[in-house]
Amino acid sequence: MGRRLNLSHLSQEECDRILAVIQRDLELRAREKERLGSVLRPFLPRPAVRTS
Repeated sequence: MGRRLNLSHLSQEECDRILAVIQRDLELRAREKERLGSVLRPFLPRPAVRTS
């Protein structure tokens, strides 16, 4: 990430649509990460409990 795009040739409406798509993509990625975490959680090793 961190790349910059020159969108000056696009209309405001086109820029708004692109932004909406990017925001939707980020939301979907976050939900998918959460979903996969809950699916994989039973298979991941649990951290060792320290007793003193």
